Amino acid sequence: MGLDLAVHAERCELRPIGSGRPARDMLAAWLADLAERLASRGCTFIGHLKGMAVAPGEETLFFSLTRLGGEPGFKGGAWNGTGPFELSVSAILAGIGEEEIGLAMRQTLEEHFQVSPAEATT
Repeated sequence: MGLDLAVHAERCELRPIGSGRPARDMLAAWLADLAERLASRGCTFIGHLKGMAVAPGEETLFFSLTRLGGEPGFKGGAWNGTGPFELSVSAILAGIGEEEIGLAMRQTLEEHFQVSPAEATT
């Protein structure tokens, strides 16, 4: 018996809002909130939740989350800046539908960043 998996991807331009915290710290907070939101909507398993952030003058920052309630992993740039950047993220999750994944991603992104219109791909 296999897992019922859903796939979702987002790409958008983000700008940190309010706090003046480095973008990397805000990404970590976003990933924690996203995992909590996904779990509250029925997600039971993270098969894949990975992405990258690209900003002018910064080394590409790669991130991943491998389990609900886990700490996100980061590789790449130090990302101490607070300027705009492009985010690409993809997810393969169990226990939740593609529409719910997209809604959770967009809602949590909007809670942490100023978001330009996103492109969603299934």
